[in-house]
Amino acid sequence: MNAPHPLMEGSFTLLEFAASHDVTFPDIVHTESLAVSHFEDEVTTHLYRLAHDTLAEAALGVAESREFIAEILSAWEQTPNHSH
Repeated sequence: MNAPHPLMEGSFTLLEFAASHDVTFPDIVHTESLAVSHFEDEVTTHLYRLAHDTLAEAALGVAESREFIAEILSAWEQTPNHSH
């Protein structure tokens, strides 16, 4: 986690809906923002989908995540100010 990830805007939730009875529902993006809480327009939701895909590609795998967490825990346990 020494490199910045490609999305630094904050958390978001991308909701995708399957068509039902020939009705297509738009994707929605919910954000953690004071100004705007969600987006429904295609251009914006597409940009968030690209950001999601980029983050997913950059994410560590399960084994790598466990190893990374173990390394951080080990380093934390070696600091003089932590307590059990």
